[in-house]
This record gives sequence, C-alpha cells and structure tokens, in this order.
Amino acid sequence: MLFQRAHDADPSQHAAAFRLGQAFVAEAHALQKEGSEDATAMWRQAALQCEVAFALDPHHAVTAMHIASCYAWAQDAEAKQAWAQIAQHLQEEHAAYMAADEAAR
Repeated sequence: MLFQRAHDADPSQHAAAFRLGQAFVAEAHALQKEGSEDATAMWRQAALQCEVAFALDPHHAVTAMHIASCYAWAQDAEAKQAWAQIAQHLQEEHAAYMAADEAAR
C-alpha cells in the first residue's frame, strides 16, 4: 500500500499518517457497502490510524472530526462523542484565533 510506505518512510509527518487513515476509511466504506462483517474492525483501524495522525498535530480539527466519524461508523458512541467534542473545541479555538487576527489588522 502506497500510503503505508509513505507513512513508514517518515512517521513524523502528519499528512502521511492522515492519508493512511483516509485510505483505511475508504476501505471501511467499501467493506460497509459490501455488508462485510469486517467493516467495523476496519472503521476502528481507521480511527486508530487517524489518532496517530492527530498525535502528530493535536490542533488539527479535521483529523479529530475524521476520528469521531470513524468511531460513529464503528458504533462506539462514547469515543465518537469524545472526539466530536475535541473537534468542536479546536474549531472554536481556531475561530477565536482568526477573529483576534482580523481585529488586530
């Protein structure tokens, strides 16, 4: 898998880790569409990989939202809620930063 090799080449890169998580999301979607019993496990794998990406950039709200979505599809309501709250906090933090930056101009 190309994304796996990119992540392995530089495991400190958020983008590579996140793209690998997105590849797992695509696979989970495909398994879900097929009605495969393996879909839930792949959703969890996607969430875990996105968590790796988030650890590399803990201010990336999009990554947190992806994790929340993965856990929602994996039917883990508690984890989904926790990550959704993190994402919301980061989005609010970003909006406040942007407003302060705009006010300073």
